[in-house]
Amino acid sequence: NLEKDSKGHIWIVDHFNQIIHFSSDIKVLETYKVTSESHSIPSNQINCLYSENDNIWVGTMNQGFFRFNISPKIVKYLFKEDPGLNELGKVQVLSMTKGKQNEIIIGTSNHTIFIYNEKTRKLKKIITEEDNIYRVYYEEKNNKIIYGTYSTQLKSIDLNTFKIKNEITFPFASAVHGITSNDSLIFVAPWSQGLIANDRYGNNIIKITEPWQRDFSTLHLLHDGDIIWLATYKNGVVSYNIRTNEMKSHLLTDQSNERFLSNQVDIITKLHNGDILICTNEDGVCSIDKDNFTIKKVGKNIGLDKLHIKSIFEDSENNVWIVTEQKIIKTDINFNNYTEITFYDGLFSGIEHLASCFQKETNKIFIGGQQGVQFLIPFDVITNNNPNNVVITDLRIFEKKIE
Repeated sequence: NLEKDSKGHIWIVDHFNQIIHFSSDIKVLETYKVTSESHSIPSNQINCLYSENDNIWVGTMNQGFFRFNISPKIVKYLFKEDPGLNELGKVQVLSMTKGKQNEIIIGTSNHTIFIYNEKTRKLKKIITEEDNIYRVYYEEKNNKIIYGTYSTQLKSIDLNTFKIKNEITFPFASAVHGITSNDSLIFVAPWSQGLIANDRYGNNIIKITEPWQRDFSTLHLLHDGDIIWLATYKNGVVSYNIRTNEMKSHLLTDQSNERFLSNQVDIITKLHNGDILICTNEDGVCSIDKDNFTIKKVGKNIGLDKLHIKSIFEDSENNVWIVTEQKIIKTDINFNNYTEITFYDGLFSGIEHLASCFQKETNKIFIGGQQGVQFLIPFDVITNNNPNNVVITDLRIFEKKIE
C-alpha cells in the first residue's frame, strides 16, 4: 500500500513487514517495525494505510487498527538545535540538575560532565576519571558540582578553578544515587551503606542506633527543611531529622498490611503545596501524610499504578509530569485530566532513571537518556481527557470517542 500525506510525504507498506515514511524527494525519514526500539508498531501484518489530515490510519490482519499523528514533533533533540551541541547526541545521559542561572549540569556514562548554557547555547566539558556519573548536585553557595559515581569516593569540582576534590570516602565501592547538602553538612547515600552526613572537617555526625541504619540502599533522596527523605530498595521511605539526628524506616507493607506489594521506593518528590509523593516499584504513585505517615495510592484512574516511572515533578503552572520508559504523562495535582506524549511525538526510548529535570527559568523540560538530551516546552501541550496523539488499537475506544 502507498499513501501521500498532507505534507506531500509518502507512506509505504512493504513486503518486509514495515512502514516506511519518505520525504517528497524520496529520503527515508522513519521506518516503523514491530521490533523497532524507537518506532515500534503493534503488528507486522499490515493490510492498508489511509492518510487523513495529520493522522495516518493503519489496518492490520491480527491487531485491529491503529494510528499515529504526523503533526510537528512536541519533543525535540537538543543537539539538533545547534551544531556546537553535537556531542550531546552521542552520549548516554544518566543525570541532570540545575546549575547557575540558565545552566544545566549533565552527567554521562562517558567520563564526562557537561554544562549547557541555554542563553549563550554554549557547552562546557569536564572530564572525570569515573565513567558513570549517576548523580550531579550543584552547591550554589560554593559554586561547585558534587557528583556520585560507582567508586569509594564522593568527589566535587570547583567551577572557579575546575579542581577535583575528594569530599567523602566510603568503606567500599558503591553506586551513589543520593546527594544533598546544607551550610555545614554534605549528605550522601552510597548503595548498601545507609546515609552518611559529613561536616566540613570530614566527620560523620550520624548516630547509628539500629543495625538496618548501616546498610540500607538508597535510590533517591529529597531534602525538605530539617528532614531528608530517602527512597530505598527494601526499607520503604526512610526519614532523617537533621536537627534531632533521628532516623526512621516507614514501611509500605508488612505481615499485617497487604495494601502494598513491596517496600521498594524508586522516587520521592515534593509538590509546591507541600505534598510528598513517592513512586513505588510495583504500586505506582502514592502520597504521604507527613503528620501520621499514612500512605495512599493516587492516579489509579489514569493508570499510574501500572507504570514503571522514571521521574515525576511539578512545573510552575502546577502541572505534574510523569516520565516513563515509553511515554510522558501530563496531569494536574489531583491526577484527573491528562495528556500522553509518546515516541509518535518525537520522544526517544531508553530514558534513564531520574534523568529528567525541569528548568524553571525557561519553562522547558529536559529529558536525558541513551540518545542524549531532548526537551519540550510544556505549555504548548494541551491537557484533555482523551489525547489525540495516543495509539488506538481498540474499536470500543474509537466508538466512544466518536460519541
